[in-house]
Amino acid sequence: MPKASLRDRMTFTFTHIIKHKAFLNNLTGKRLIIYWTLFLFIVSTVHAQNPAQYLYLDESVYPYIDYLINSGKSIPDFVFSQPYEKNENLIKPNENKSSDFFEKYWENFYSEKNLSGQLQVDDRVNYTNTIFNRYKLAGSLHFTDDNITLANRTIVDQDYKHDPLFAGDLSESENWLYGRVNDAYINLRFNRLNLFFGRMHRNWGPVNSNSLILSNNPYTYDHFLFSYTFEKVKLSLIFTHLENLNAIELKYPSFEQNIILNARKYMVGHRLDINFYDNFQIALTEMAMYGGANRDIELALFNPMNFYYALQRNDKKAIS
Repeated sequence: MPKASLRDRMTFTFTHIIKHKAFLNNLTGKRLIIYWTLFLFIVSTVHAQNPAQYLYLDESVYPYIDYLINSGKSIPDFVFSQPYEKNENLIKPNENKSSDFFEKYWENFYSEKNLSGQLQVDDRVNYTNTIFNRYKLAGSLHFTDDNITLANRTIVDQDYKHDPLFAGDLSESENWLYGRVNDAYINLRFNRLNLFFGRMHRNWGPVNSNSLILSNNPYTYDHFLFSYTFEKVKLSLIFTHLENLNAIELKYPSFEQNIILNARKYMVGHRLDINFYDNFQIALTEMAMYGGANRDIELALFNPMNFYYALQRNDKKAIS
């Protein structure tokens, strides 16, 4: 009898474990995500795929992509879901000088080799009421293989020091330390299935416009994103644990108020992108925020096929 491979043994073990009722009863939402991610990682090693190669939203390529889309020269399959990917062939080499420039520029991030690195130094002069000089140092490291992408982009930027919305540690800002890890993620792809975990800017709306639903306006935050693509239809689910907050709990029907310290806050959303043809695409999105004292992940909201409004009205889930 042939010896089972490590992947087969691990897949059997995972399937065998979840059959036990006691295990399922003790499984919290966070643990379920971890086990599900592990299972998808095992499955994703079966067949070779094109790894994800994202075109980051804070890079200068998007005004050019905006021009390509609005001129009809190149339109992605799902135009309202950014970031786009390099392997979508939006930018065609040898077409003009601009295309050649950006094609060579992104080779610094995703070379033909598995591992690639990039270092960018920017010393710029800005003018508002006075002229001032600020520098920016950005370094990135990308590893791509058949099914997986690993990435890290770390930025040291003097603008952080003067940004009132920057939540990082500025205790060393008088010296030189004012930076953050803007992008850090693992992306797994298996046929039509894509699984992302980490931090990266996203925008669900027109290119070069900050969406009211999900935009690249805030600093990046860690999140989980699942998507399944079938021809010209894509189903997506995003989930993240946002910063904890102090909140006031209002009990119904007594309207008694309690102050909750360090209340948990979650954001979840699902989306359906449909491409009827290049010049006619729509996207339907439902987002929800929920939280509370010691509140864990709501698996009902983690179900991409549920309707959040129905859950709130019928299952009495406290969401907004």
